Amino acid sequence: MIKKIKDLVNSFKKAEIIENARAKTYKQYYNKVSFSAGKDVLDFLYKAELNHLKFLEIQEKRLLKGKKVDDSEIKDKPFKPQRRFLFKGLNNLDSDVIILESAAKLEKSDVAFYKEQMQKAKDANAKNFFDKMANLEYSHLNLLKKTINNARNEGFSLGSLDPRVLFTKVLKGKSKKGL
Repeated sequence: MIKKIKDLVNSFKKAEIIENARAKTYKQYYNKVSFSAGKDVLDFLYKAELNHLKFLEIQEKRLLKGKKVDDSEIKDKPFKPQRRFLFKGLNNLDSDVIILESAAKLEKSDVAFYKEQMQKAKDANAKNFFDKMANLEYSHLNLLKKTINNARNEGFSLGSLDPRVLFTKVLKGKSKKGL
């Protein structure tokens, strides 16, 4: 019984490290992204990962006190975009998409981590807890995928309005006669 609790506490400690690292990463990504919808998503993810960290810390303390895992508080606040889907310019679109894709890879690995912890857990409450955490991370992954698609579509539609937009870097310093 003690080994089971130690293993579960160890799983929570690993998860805490991951959630803390994700929060720090998303905060850094937020400062690098220009796409306003990307900023909204990264801000949401930053706050969500901090909340996940709190869930995990609370559960670890419960276990150490001999109590069972309680998954009743696990949920994210709904995502509500704060800004319009606008770019400062197309110059940063590629790097913004790359950053958002990096975040998506992190979320995908987090889903796998929580699924693995769910499989390892012997306690039904812990299994349910890790399953809910995996589902939260999966919803983050889907949100990122939608944002990436929006960024790509926004860039495409901005470029299709006036094809010259795609060549702004090439045109810098050159005469714009005939355009």
